[in-house]
Amino acid sequence: MEMPVVTNKIELGHIIQAGVLFVTVIGGIIGAAYTMEARFSAHSQDIIVLQQQQTNIIKWMQQIQDEEKQYIKDTAQTLNKVADQLTDIRILIATVRDNGTARK
Repeated sequence: MEMPVVTNKIELGHIIQAGVLFVTVIGGIIGAAYTMEARFSAHSQDIIVLQQQQTNIIKWMQQIQDEEKQYIKDTAQTLNKVADQLTDIRILIATVRDNGTARK
């Protein structure tokens, strides 16, 4: 078996081989960068869509809270009216009872 001989000479084949290796490595790096840029771009679009959806959900939840507050307010007003009417009915019943018209 022959042993390889190492010399200090740089020949044209060595330069071509180094150039091909350099172009291959740089090409791989640039290709990976473009691929990652495309992925980042796609992910950023997804993030924008998710942020818009989140904003819509927050608006929807605020609308529900506002409607709930209005419902509570309306219910309280209705209950106050009913309580006032019941008080008026009690007063009428007490007045009729005290006047003796209820007794026969």
